[in-house]
Amino acid sequence: MIQLGINFDEISDNLDEAFEIMHRYQVKNGELRTVEGKNSIFFDDTEAKDVLARIHAADINLVAIATPLFKWYTDPTFAEVPHDNFGFNPRADERQKHEYINRMLAVATLLGVKKLRIFSNLSDGSLSVDDFINDPVLAYALDKAQAAGITLMIENEPVCIVNRKAHILEVFRRVQHPNLKLWLDVANLLELGEEMDDDFIAEVAEYTEYLHVKDFTQKDGKKVYHPLGQGGVDYVSVMALLRKHLGDKDVNLSIETHVFNDRKNASSASIDYAQRELGL
Repeated sequence: MIQLGINFDEISDNLDEAFEIMHRYQVKNGELRTVEGKNSIFFDDTEAKDVLARIHAADINLVAIATPLFKWYTDPTFAEVPHDNFGFNPRADERQKHEYINRMLAVATLLGVKKLRIFSNLSDGSLSVDDFINDPVLAYALDKAQAAGITLMIENEPVCIVNRKAHILEVFRRVQHPNLKLWLDVANLLELGEEMDDDFIAEVAEYTEYLHVKDFTQKDGKKVYHPLGQGGVDYVSVMALLRKHLGDKDVNLSIETHVFNDRKNASSASIDYAQRELGL
């Protein structure tokens, strides 16, 4: 069953404001990224416990953390790749990457979260899936995640190595690890000209445990984000395809509007569309 949720800071960087919208639409599942401009990877123990207490008091289920892990360069001297980093410095060396991994797992443990979004290293297109699969930092992260009982889920991000269907399929055909799953971002694939089709969803359904949805239009190389149902993505057809292949499997779906100039209204409209038109 696909369960609806939303990233808190897509509504507001203020948790209380995010909770107000979620309560209005009876959305119980939340995803954490930043709070008041601070990336969750930088929470100290006191901050993590405070956030958890506020989430519990609001009767919200914290289902995942959208971490910045692996949204970094394979080498600190790699040429600049434009991207959004939510306050995270991507130019870390291997020792610092280990520290980030350990801290993120510690924060997740304090928050009782078992699902962490990761990326696949920033790339200008010159890196291959091999560069990600053979990255010793990935092996380190998977070992640590397994010891902590936490699942790492790769999101297909246009500015990272694993960004197309062929890349996703290659990773999961070659890396058979119980703590590595797929965090599928539908719009990110469509942005690159990929299609959501039967064969692809049928093969990745086994690994898919999390979905991100957002809507956009693209013209003359310019991308504009819209509330769900107001852009160019046919989510009615996409959801039918996902339900066909995911079946009764429990999968979280989180709204990530990216309409940062009107977060509350865009999030409200997106939730309303998801519930009314997509049956979530």
